[in-house]
Amino acid sequence: MNTSPTSAAFEKASGAASPGKKCIYRAIVIGAGASGLFFASSTDLSSPDPSTGAAGGLILEHTAKPGSKLLISGGGRCNFTHAGSVKDFPAHYNNGTFVRSALYKHSNIKFTEFMEDLGIRSVTEKDGRIFPECRRSAPVLDALLKRSAANGFTIRTGTDVTAIRPPEGPGRPWGICVARNGNGYPGNDGCGAADEIFFCENLIIATGGITYPATGSDGSLIPVLQRDLGIRFTELVPSLMPLTIAGDPYRSLAGVSVENAAMTIEEKSGRKIHQASGPILFTEKGISGPAALNASAHLRPDAVISLSLIPGISRDQVMRSLQEELKGRPQDINTTSAAAARLFGLPKSLTRILAERSCGAGSSPSLKSMAGLLTADRLPLDQETLSFSGKSSPAGMCTRGGIALDQINTKTMELRNAPGLFAVGEVLDVDGETGGYNLQFAFSSAQAASECVNGKLHG
Repeated sequence: MNTSPTSAAFEKASGAASPGKKCIYRAIVIGAGASGLFFASSTDLSSPDPSTGAAGGLILEHTAKPGSKLLISGGGRCNFTHAGSVKDFPAHYNNGTFVRSALYKHSNIKFTEFMEDLGIRSVTEKDGRIFPECRRSAPVLDALLKRSAANGFTIRTGTDVTAIRPPEGPGRPWGICVARNGNGYPGNDGCGAADEIFFCENLIIATGGITYPATGSDGSLIPVLQRDLGIRFTELVPSLMPLTIAGDPYRSLAGVSVENAAMTIEEKSGRKIHQASGPILFTEKGISGPAALNASAHLRPDAVISLSLIPGISRDQVMRSLQEELKGRPQDINTTSAAAARLFGLPKSLTRILAERSCGAGSSPSLKSMAGLLTADRLPLDQETLSFSGKSSPAGMCTRGGIALDQINTKTMELRNAPGLFAVGEVLDVDGETGGYNLQFAFSSAQAASECVNGKLHG
């Protein structure tokens, strides 16, 4: 990593900054999203540093409001973690094994206890997802903001970080140049100039990924981190997004759901890449729902999906069941679709489409074809909409890719070659499945960084 004592970009930016009061903080967090607020609400900086006089913490947010993406998490209900053994959690993440220690130490149980301490009681749904008892994100954000303020943090919205300078020597601070962008207003932190430089003992990068740009998760800080600090990023692409099907045969079913389905990502050769199970929702553009979103994280170029509407039952078993159900009755579209709906608890509108598709060139459904569609309907993906096509918009729920983990001490989230610099949450090359796993990692990584910073400040 480039940690040279001077940065040309910093010097240029600082030359245009208002001299004003020199603000030195014990910690500055860039990004007022979930991970940044988890850090601030866990790190008590309410007392000044007795040796340097550095006081409190500052959160820099370049949108007008903090926590915008947190407010829409879980459909606005804030599914913040998942039930079960934390030892099962790493398997639900890309690069989960690399951050296993943080997940284990700052687990789902620790997270629910943390929320309880904030006054947020939790409830577990039958599928294992854990929500606030109120099932609303706003009280969670309010509680985090109040705790952060009590810990000595102020928030400055509407600010863009334009340059960062590493410490010029042991015991020297980080320098951060910021510029007002018109999206917010300065906080009551004693520094009111429009373009300023802030200094801090610890710098926490919590800027998220590239999805939902309107919430601030837009990747705008990445060029600064690469230019000024030499931080390496893996490729960033949207993840956890609905699947768009080429020539979608289910388009007319928009709004219809299936409670339990399995989606297998396969190569054209038929080799299995990944399987995800759970509810699905047919949309005007394809298939959404937890199973589809989780499957999307494992897509490859030219992959196809195999959709099973009745997981765990073989094609031959399904065909025999249909034959028995239709014995002595006409085998037309109406009776075949009705029989499949009764036998397998599927919507009649769905089984009718399957019966029509199984007719082939004839007028009567083939039970063998019908059984095949019910158990393994291979559907081609619209390659134009996939993240690796280069033509998609950042429409995923989270980002795959980020700061390469070989630069990170994953027990503390501190960059190995830059003491005092931390990265937490979605900005790292870690992404989880839907179901609370991404907010869990935001919490676990923020707690790991907070524990390290608290140890430095109070040890």
